[in-house]
Amino acid sequence: MTLRNPQGKEIRKTDIPGKPNERTAGKDGDAPVREAMETAALLEPKFSVADLVHLGTDPEVLDRCFAIGVFVESGNGEAEFAQAGARKNLRERLPWVRQRHLHLQIADTFCRIGGRLVEAAAHYAAAHAYPQARRTWGEAAAAACREKRYRDALQSFRKALEIWPAGVDDDERQRVLREAARCATNHGEYEHAERAWNELLRGALERGDPKAATEACHRLADIARRRRDPAAIREYLTEAAN
Repeated sequence: MTLRNPQGKEIRKTDIPGKPNERTAGKDGDAPVREAMETAALLEPKFSVADLVHLGTDPEVLDRCFAIGVFVESGNGEAEFAQAGARKNLRERLPWVRQRHLHLQIADTFCRIGGRLVEAAAHYAAAHAYPQARRTWGEAAAAACREKRYRDALQSFRKALEIWPAGVDDDERQRVLREAARCATNHGEYEHAERAWNELLRGALERGDPKAATEACHRLADIARRRRDPAAIREYLTEAAN
């Protein structure tokens, strides 16, 4: 299949820049193109051209990427790699230090742009910046809750809790578990809500906090009531009374 750039010119394999060496990078302009390619490789397969600009790619470098056929337009302000497999190959060859730097840059930029918290959190997690990822998923979940997008909120809470080690910032984890349980209940996902309250109950018993334990039991009894499980209702209410 013949590939063509947006101007209709045939793209030859020799037109696609390879990894530049130190002696040629500054002379033939391939280094900025390579940087744009590396950044795009860590975005979605069809990425926003505006995102690349926000991430520091010079518009003239983007023009070159399109002119030589590195990227092709895919509509709606998006582009993709022209060569099948180019994105995958770049991701596989990119050194970890470079990947981590780019993921952090993308995450920080998406946080500044606004409305991109879920994507930002995923990039923090990809960079193994787990505290920032947990915090950002928590912020995304809170925003979704305010807008009554409970499914979206629950997904973000789940992501945050999946990478939350035991014994780390327990007070904040309890707060997130409470919010996750509330969202799950509002969305009708009682199994998830039950798991969250059971963890809160175990924590309260371990700390010797009878007030928190009683609250958890009552919440679990309420979930059992919604699920029409009379045996579980009696079990939790009995535990609350003790």
